Parts: sequence; C-alpha cells; structure tokens
Amino acid sequence: MNSETEASFNFFLPPFVVFGRGKRSVLPEYAHKLGIKKALLVADPFFVGTGYYAEIKEMLNAAQIPLAEWSGVVPDPTDASVDEAARLFREAGCDGVICIGGGSAMDTGKSVAVAAGSGADSIRAHMAPHYGSVGGMAPVICLPTTSGTGAEVNPYAIVTNTETNEKGLGYAAWEMLAAQRVAVVDPDLTASMPPRLTAVTGVDALCQALECYISQSPNPVSDCLALHAVYLVAHNLLRAVNNGQDMVARVNMSLAAMMATMAFPNAGLSFPHFLSEPMADLYHLEHGVAVGSVLVASLEELLPYKEERLAEIAGAFGVQSQGRSQREVAQEGIAQIRKLLKDIRFPTLAEAAGGKDVIDIDVFVADVMQKKAGLLKTQEDRERVRSIVVRALAG
Repeated sequence: MNSETEASFNFFLPPFVVFGRGKRSVLPEYAHKLGIKKALLVADPFFVGTGYYAEIKEMLNAAQIPLAEWSGVVPDPTDASVDEAARLFREAGCDGVICIGGGSAMDTGKSVAVAAGSGADSIRAHMAPHYGSVGGMAPVICLPTTSGTGAEVNPYAIVTNTETNEKGLGYAAWEMLAAQRVAVVDPDLTASMPPRLTAVTGVDALCQALECYISQSPNPVSDCLALHAVYLVAHNLLRAVNNGQDMVARVNMSLAAMMATMAFPNAGLSFPHFLSEPMADLYHLEHGVAVGSVLVASLEELLPYKEERLAEIAGAFGVQSQGRSQREVAQEGIAQIRKLLKDIRFPTLAEAAGGKDVIDIDVFVADVMQKKAGLLKTQEDRERVRSIVVRALAG
C-alpha cells in the first residue's frame, strides 16, 4: 500500500518492550537495570488477589527490591487518588514505580512518577491550566493485565481534576517521550479477565486502531501498526471472549492493544474517542463501552469520506473484494464489525445508557462541542455528532 501522505511526520517511539508469555520473570532484572532501590508497587485491587501478584512480589523480594504497596487504583484516576499514591511514594522512600493492571493502574503509576520528579504537592500542578513542566521523573515499569488501552506504550496519563471535573493530561505529553522506561507485556496476566472485561477492553483496542487508520493525519508507520491491530482483533477477540484460556487469542489481543497504542498517539483518533468523555460525564459509561457503543454509527457516518480506507479495514476482517465495488466492500466491513460486537454481546448505546430516553441529544451535542471545541469547530461537525448519536440509538 502506497503512502497517501508526504514523507514528513513526527513519530513517538514507545519504551523498551519485553513481550511474551512468562516474561514477567524479567521484571527484577529491569528494575535493577533502571537503578530502582525501592519500588512503589501500584496494582489494580482485583489483581492483588491473584496468584500472579503474589508471584511478582516474591520475585522482587528475592531480588532484594523492597516494596511499598498501593492498591487504591480507581477507574478513571483522580488527582486525589494519584496524590495519595504519590504521598506513599515519598513517605516510604521509593525511587521507582512498578504498575500492574489496566489503563487506570498504569496512568496512576506514571502520574506518581511525574509528581515524584517535580516535587509537586499535587498532580494538579501538571494539569490544565498550569501544565507545570516536568523536571525529570522516577523510572517506571508497566505490566498490563488487560489488552485494551495499551497504556504501557503511550506517553499519556489521563487523570480527572476533582476541582473542575475535567479530564486532562497529568503533564504535557510532549515532555513524556520516555514516560515509562520499560513495558513488560506478558499475555498470561490477561487470562484472568472475565468475558465482559475481555470484550470491553478488546473493543477499546479495536476503536483505537480503526480510528487511527481513518484519522485526518495518518502516516506510513501508524498505518501498518493500526491495520495489523485491526486484523488481530478481528480474528481473535471473539475467541478470547468465549474462552479466556485460549492463549493464542490472548497473545494476539495483547499484541493488538500494544500495536494500536503505538499507532494512535502518532496519527490521532476520531469520533468514538471524541464522544467518550461527554458520555462518561453525562451518562457514567465506562470508557470501553462509550467508544464501542458509537463505533459502527461513526464508521457509517464517515463512509462517504473514508471509503477506500474502510474497504482496506474490511479486508482485515476477511471481506473479499473480487467483483464488488469499493463502497460495497467497505459496507460489508462495517457489517462485520457490527456482527463482532453482537457476537461478543457488546451493549448498544441505548442499553449502556439505560434506555433511549435517557440521552437528550441536544444536551449531549452541546456538551460535546464545549468539551471538544478545539477538535469539532463547525456546524458540520455539530450535525455529524448529532447524526452519529441518532444512528447509535437506533441500534
């Protein structure tokens, strides 16, 4: 596939990645390489009760790396939760962070490292409107236990400011090109995810890859990563949902999440992610559900503008193009995505929100345009948002 863009672009390269089943065993080695003498172990509360957590603690203790443990991770981390973890980091005399869990755990751990490096009293010092400069940071190692956000390889951390109720970067992302020094991606750690969480996180990975591929600023590198991530989700997500111990599917979903998240910081996202924050605020939808519930409607809305790329996505889903127009292939691809969501029992927007009548479209559109004013600027954008929500509610 030839590049549609000029050969001029910026590209964030992720941290050093160690990938493979059983690779959690190298964690002590890389902690030593980073010079970590005492680590704050940030973990999802669910994961703390697993045998893997006990195994990881034992490995670190055997390697003479003392630990302070913090499992107060909350979904969609807040400045208060980050500040609490950062306080423990300082009081316990830690000099590095190891975060284990989904996106929330990794966002928390990365933000703690930022606060530790700058000495800020609160992570709010690095959030809008301040965006305080990051004066170095503690070394971070990420171990994902889900295959969705890919936070182990992106330069972001999303934290909610409890004073303004706004979500934002806990720091200026461009300063964080080496936010986490090492990512240890061990698909074994994802096998304990129940079917629903597997579905929701997997659809988040799919959305990131799809949105990146049809974004306004693609580049040749992001295209390769994103399209292959789509292929991996298309051929493995249903298997992982139906059988959590299918380790071939688990490995491929871990790859998909990682590759999608290597791609999208470099090419951008589209409507499902643009709409997810207002959905979370107004209707309390979790992130993966929010993006997935408007995915098909967004693709249908963008079909006239992204026909060629949607046809290429259809190919990743196994749609045959022989004897068919590009439009027909693209439409069949969208139909295959709809079928996948149905097969994994993913909720529609109406189901997720608690009924069609819950969503006031005028209020929602106004909220989107306010929160995403820098991305959605025109009346055409406003109407497109309205059309997507109407389509999604129609199911």
